[in-house]
Amino acid sequence: MDWTGLLAWSIDQKKGEKFDTSIKPMDEETKKWLYEALQSYSVDEFQMIKDLLDKIAKPELEDEEQQRLEWFEQLMELLDALDRANDFCKLGGLRLMFNYFQTTKFDSIKLSTLKIIQNCNQNNAFVQEYCGENNYLQLLLQIEKINNLKVKEQLISALSSIIRGECLKNKRRFIDMNGLQILLNHLDSNRCIEKIANLFRDLLYYDDQLHKTYHDLSKFSNTAGQSIKQQDKKNYNLTTDINDELLKSNELPENQKYQGIVKKILIDLKFLNYSNKFIFDTSIKTSDLRIQFLSCSIILLKVQDDQEFKKIIKTHLDNLIKEQDKDDGEINLCKQIL
Repeated sequence: MDWTGLLAWSIDQKKGEKFDTSIKPMDEETKKWLYEALQSYSVDEFQMIKDLLDKIAKPELEDEEQQRLEWFEQLMELLDALDRANDFCKLGGLRLMFNYFQTTKFDSIKLSTLKIIQNCNQNNAFVQEYCGENNYLQLLLQIEKINNLKVKEQLISALSSIIRGECLKNKRRFIDMNGLQILLNHLDSNRCIEKIANLFRDLLYYDDQLHKTYHDLSKFSNTAGQSIKQQDKKNYNLTTDINDELLKSNELPENQKYQGIVKKILIDLKFLNYSNKFIFDTSIKTSDLRIQFLSCSIILLKVQDDQEFKKIIKTHLDNLIKEQDKDDGEINLCKQIL
């Protein structure tokens, strides 16, 4: 786009001793030029994404790591700025990212593909459903092949972004793949543990709803608002068009086995015993990790009590209180457990 020309045109409109505050109709020639300039800017951005995908799709050469990293960085910047994750899916961009992750020999590029996958899925129901339908949760199985710790941590983040939130179908797919068991075999760093505990916390939050087709049926409802005379308040009367057929389809018999399944699996896997890997570190730098784990523990202890674990938490709490820098939220969680 000719930004210099646009700036010159804007300045030219303000020339004169007095600023003219009147609104004048734009002549057709100027209107056409401005419309085409803005349109070309939008098209150029979209075309840039397509061009970058075309470059990335070509076979990777031995000496191309730096060049390809630059392409991925440009792609991430465009996607972040334009919020075009849905369009990126339709262009085949996510499919290319998943395939490229499995074929590239460069760990730096593996990291880039995973970051793009994560960013596109974050809080985006359309992309999450797209990834689930296209079997991209198979990304989980790649974790066994990864030796680079940073790549493993980023893979867990990307995987989590596909699963977390209200896409219950993806949660069920993950469970069917023995995802909980697989991830518990990869607590290779504090960051891995924190990311995995954060995902488990989300799964536990939705655990009692996992048998449902939709977590929230309000999207099928009508809301009628009625103003009360001479008052600022409104009386909201809710009317729904949720029929018996929809309610029935929301709790299919074949999905009943998933209700409460996360708690059962984690208890069977003795999830609370994994606290020995980190709970004795009371430093503030690992408090987020412990908070995620303790939040999961509170939910599990409501199902099955564990006095040995509570003894560990009591010792941890006593040590935590002695620390100069401590997280009050973590202290509160420990007290809830006890």
